[in-house]
Amino acid sequence: MARYKDVSWQRDFSGMETRPDLLESDDVELRGKSLRSARNMRSLATRIVEARPGSYYIKDVPGARQLHELLTADGDSFGLLLTDDDLQIIDYTGAVTFSVTGPWATADNLWVVPFRDRVIIGDPVTGIYLLEYNGTSWAFGDFVFAEGAGGSTLQPYWSFRPGSRIRPSARTGAITINTTSNVFRPAHVGQRITYGGREITITGYTDGNNVSGTVVSTLPPSFFIDVPSTAEFRVGDIVIGQDTNFNGLIESIASATRLNVLTREFFNGPNVGEKLSGPSTTATISAVGSIPPVGSTFWQEQLMSDERGYPRSAASAGGRLVLVDFPDVPDLIVTSSTRSLCDFKTGVEDDDAIMRQEGENSPRFRHAISAGDLLLFSDRGCYYVPLRDGALLTPLTFNAVLFDRRGCSSVRPVQVDDGVVFIEASNETVSAALLDGNVYLKWSVRALTTFCHDLIRNPLALCGPALTSPNAEKYLFVVNADGTM
Repeated sequence: MARYKDVSWQRDFSGMETRPDLLESDDVELRGKSLRSARNMRSLATRIVEARPGSYYIKDVPGARQLHELLTADGDSFGLLLTDDDLQIIDYTGAVTFSVTGPWATADNLWVVPFRDRVIIGDPVTGIYLLEYNGTSWAFGDFVFAEGAGGSTLQPYWSFRPGSRIRPSARTGAITINTTSNVFRPAHVGQRITYGGREITITGYTDGNNVSGTVVSTLPPSFFIDVPSTAEFRVGDIVIGQDTNFNGLIESIASATRLNVLTREFFNGPNVGEKLSGPSTTATISAVGSIPPVGSTFWQEQLMSDERGYPRSAASAGGRLVLVDFPDVPDLIVTSSTRSLCDFKTGVEDDDAIMRQEGENSPRFRHAISAGDLLLFSDRGCYYVPLRDGALLTPLTFNAVLFDRRGCSSVRPVQVDDGVVFIEASNETVSAALLDGNVYLKWSVRALTTFCHDLIRNPLALCGPALTSPNAEKYLFVVNADGTM
């Protein structure tokens, strides 16, 4: 006689995964509606269990502070793990494919900007680094600025002491540099400064007023220029020769008829007999002669160095690397040129780098996020730089527009599908910068936690959805200082 086995298929898993002690219990009904084991699952409103899209558990990494997804040019996907001790690259199985000791003291404040096979990593204390993929392996090292003409470095420079003057002893070779005020520190040794736009490498420190250096490329010459009267000329005026297009900066007025000028353009100097024009007057030159380098306020230091610190935030926008939150110049925004991520040569051409102080009442731009437009979150308001609808990011079109006066805290914002979520400066409210409008879209800020303030307690971090996942869940996690989430 044939025997038949009656099979009853389980279709109800509303109890989700069972705890180990429940497996030994006599509660047959609950156990029958549960999963003995489950990975990355969720229960829907219809009581059906399905796999959760988006991220899933791969491995435990003790001390991990940050995780970033890297997509290379050939389509490979890697994970970048940052700890206080090292940097790790893992594949989709969790296997470590590259590891290097991190030069930073803590990974909490690191920022990461991926450009496919090149990843820029910045630490506000120790500097900027480059992680690069060649198709088969990874390499890690210092971020090196592009080289310009005459051995110059295409890095950003800034005038931190605009009223002080420096005087080099010569235009070439090994020189000494004297200043009118106490501006130099031992940390300046090894760094570069500019005099008249030309670079000098500091090689030795004597005191705050005196250092030694080596000229990278010949410094601009200084001239005395005699005119009938210097009464209408002023120290700091820019003067231009009518015939030679000589361009110089008046550094001192030696007498009633003599100007001491530092050359800005045309190193041969002006011609006798040509007209010299300034902001207030024009005079005919009666005599010209070379003089030793004059003391000048036309000098700058490296914007980023161990002495001045490094940017605390960065982003990518319009094919440029955008740097913000400089310790000594909080309202400064700097972008690389479109020629290279390592090229920060400023100018007026469309592909030149940009250096601009923006905002009202000197805000500190804490964060930069590329979300269609370039969003800039400061402690005194939210700004955007237009990039939508085909707008180009150039030195002439760059303009930061204030769209909300609510400030942002130091917690790093996260990008979501429709905008950017951030913690307000009060550190009590989670808000979102969103594009609103029926005909014309404009940025606005909307508070997300108005009716649940009790859940937000001194937040330390935000974690948003994976934007690169095709089915990412729309969950946002807020990590509080008390350990709750």
